[in-house]
Amino acid sequence: MLARLRTLRGKRRFEVMERTIRSIITSDDIIKQIRNEIHNMRYITPSSIALKYNLRLSVAKDILKQLEGEGKLTRVTKNRRVIVYKPIATS
Repeated sequence: MLARLRTLRGKRRFEVMERTIRSIITSDDIIKQIRNEIHNMRYITPSSIALKYNLRLSVAKDILKQLEGEGKLTRVTKNRRVIVYKPIATS
């Protein structure tokens, strides 16, 4: 656990925060779940995938780049902080 010092109107107060350790290793099952569920999403960001599947942000970015290369996603917008993807409709 991580204790953070917080000042509130001149009084010191400790706030306890839990650290979440996210997974670095992805299994084929997780990637299959992501492939199946991206078609139900309106937009996809690396942070939404990382939170939903308890992955690190860098791993989620790599998975989304891989899916973009396979033609499952298209990039809608990108800036220095976030990339937004949209699923390609399958017919």
